[in-house]
Amino acid sequence: MGLFDKIVQTVKETGLADAIDKTVDKLQESGGFKDAAASAPAQATYGPGAAPPAAPQAPAEEEGGHTVAYFREVISGAFPQYQLLEGVSPAQLGGTGRPYDFALASGGAIVAVIPLSEHNRTNNMAWKNARAAAESAGVPFINFHLHMPNKRDFVVGRINRLLG
Repeated sequence: MGLFDKIVQTVKETGLADAIDKTVDKLQESGGFKDAAASAPAQATYGPGAAPPAAPQAPAEEEGGHTVAYFREVISGAFPQYQLLEGVSPAQLGGTGRPYDFALASGGAIVAVIPLSEHNRTNNMAWKNARAAAESAGVPFINFHLHMPNKRDFVVGRINRLLG
């Protein structure tokens, strides 16, 4: 067994990997990764004759980097016949795992769950457990990666196909 294998094995055995995953998930849920830049103090002066920098623009649909607010607006606008729930616990489906960012409900019953993820955060146990909870409850599960383009038509089309 090589050094890298020993390190990976130690991380697994000590539960460090789960602790890191939980910490990252909490930061993602609270917006901690994105809020750090927004909370930086703005410069008060811009120099002689210099104009203040332009206000930051929302990313174009083609660029990725979308926020939960973007998906909320797209999903609620395209599916008004459903109630849009946020932060739904997999326990409501009889399982465990990370909360689903969104769920669509009809008549009080959850008909689809929609978690969002950053890059490759879909390979941890909390994510896998949440997916398994939806599958065992027979609730359609579809995820979107925040760093991908996710044009409105793409998001709406995937959810339409999911709902049949």
